[in-house]
Amino acid sequence: MGSGMLTVFPVMGTALIRAYGLGKKAPRGSLLALKVSDKPRIPAGFLLQQPHESDIVLVDWIHSQSALVSHLQAEAGLRAPEARELERAVLGYCDDRNVPTRWRENTITFLSVTKDT
Repeated sequence: MGSGMLTVFPVMGTALIRAYGLGKKAPRGSLLALKVSDKPRIPAGFLLQQPHESDIVLVDWIHSQSALVSHLQAEAGLRAPEARELERAVLGYCDDRNVPTRWRENTITFLSVTKDT
């Protein structure tokens, strides 16, 4: 910015402002948050939770199933781990990084992570 190293377009600024505003409303954690008004745009197969009295929805990216995502993973040669493996990875991350208690609790709760995986 100012030195020609980073160019910010007006739509980028709007997207960053909206993402920042959404992030302030969402619980802390390894969570994917969207506005409730965007809920109809979410394809079938994605598991959603709405925190109590909130205007956001959270996507359970561990347990959601999507034919499109599976197709993109296959086409890109990406491995598609099972939900149990992702749960173990998330719990391992929380343990290894000593994340804040609330961050860990929100991640486990909203992603429906089983603690004894």
